[in-house]
Order: sequence, then C-alpha cells, then structure tokens
Amino acid sequence: MTPTIRGSFNRRFGMRVLLPGAIILVVTEALCIAGLLFAGHNTDAMSLLGQQIEVWQADAHGMDDLAVGQESVGLCDECIHRATLPLPDQEWLDKNTRE
Repeated sequence: MTPTIRGSFNRRFGMRVLLPGAIILVVTEALCIAGLLFAGHNTDAMSLLGQQIEVWQADAHGMDDLAVGQESVGLCDECIHRATLPLPDQEWLDKNTRE
C-alpha cells in the first residue's frame, strides 16, 4: 500500500512544523523556569544583605547617640569633680548623670 497524500502530508507537517514548535516551547519553558529560580535566589540574597545593612546602621546610630550622651556627662566639670572625690556622693551622681 502506498501512503495517501493526506497521510504523507500529516507526517511531513508533524516533522517540519509541530516537532520544532514543541521543542522550542519546551526549551523556552525550561529557560523561563531557570531564570525565575535564579532571580528568586538573588532576591533572597539581596534582601538578607539589606536587612544586615539596616541592623548595622541602627547599631551605629545607637552607638552615636550613646557617645553624645556620655560626652555631655563627661564634659560636666562638676560631675568630674564630684566623681573624683575620695567618697563620691552616689545619690547626686545618679541623679545628675541620668538623662
């Protein structure tokens, strides 16, 4: 039996059009999935880095505030004088060196 024109056309159409189209779709899908996974991984890493930077900045800001507060207490001549007495007045120091 010789193949009919219709059967021959269907086979050639499948091999020349449908098969390459299906391969292109599968490859495109695989590339999209790989790109999404890569982007997701990088997003997590960038988010973690951003959170670390925020913590470092908050810590540095707190340390700056502490240094400014201590400087204002340390520069008080009366505080230095009373703190260096042989028997410092703890009640006065506690009252005047707190914020």
